[in-house]
Amino acid sequence: MYLIMLVYISHSSSDFKLYKSLRDQCEAKGFTIITREKPFEFGETLSEKGKHRIELANVAIVLLTAFGRSSYRVFQETGFIASTSKDHFVIEGFGRNVEVRKKLFDFNSPLGDDENYFASLSSLEKLVREFSSQLKPEAFNFIYQTDLVY
Repeated sequence: MYLIMLVYISHSSSDFKLYKSLRDQCEAKGFTIITREKPFEFGETLSEKGKHRIELANVAIVLLTAFGRSSYRVFQETGFIASTSKDHFVIEGFGRNVEVRKKLFDFNSPLGDDENYFASLSSLEKLVREFSSQLKPEAFNFIYQTDLVY
């Protein structure tokens, strides 16, 4: 039996179609997507409500396209995700490839339910890898590689 897993997807507003496709696939597999608050206005920072939504999620996915790399919101969300030691996946392009990087921490399973948490996490990882394998780097709009600092 899988745990009900809450997933937060960080994406730029320019990547809405990509986000929607990933969201729909996650929901079809039984994952619950935590939606983010309204779009940022110029100069806004990540609000306490936005941080709380990320904290509620069991795991996060970051869509790091060229638009995502240039998005202040994605930058702030990614920094907050890393600062909370939240398990997460980053979908990013390197040259002609789309790759998935994962960052997992040892203490994130809720209520000590390690077996169900890791079964759900494994299922989500499979979905994310299948999703990323369907993407074309050109369509994903990659310009250059970046490295996130953790």
